[in-house]
Amino acid sequence: MPGALIGTVMSPCATPALAAALALADSGALFGMSMFWGATLLLAYGLGHSVLLLAGAMPSAASVLARRFAPLQTWIPGRRTFALVMFAAGLWWIAHGLDLYQLRDLKS
Repeated sequence: MPGALIGTVMSPCATPALAAALALADSGALFGMSMFWGATLLLAYGLGHSVLLLAGAMPSAASVLARRFAPLQTWIPGRRTFALVMFAAGLWWIAHGLDLYQLRDLKS
């Protein structure tokens, strides 16, 4: 029963990432990639998913680990930099979704 609860709670967040990894693994032949590449993608997904489950199961150990790696945060770009990258990516997706590039070509 706990597995069903965890699956129900995590499914909205985990399903798109798993679907993307499975799609890339399945279409590896189209991109000239091997089955090893698909297995590597699914392994990375599984490890990342397991780390989240372990951190949720042991919050005190996760907070100790986070404090241990806190000095390394000076090497990681700030939240605002990441926010700008995400904003630019969102604008790019919106531009492609609305076909703004094609509209520009029609005006020429």
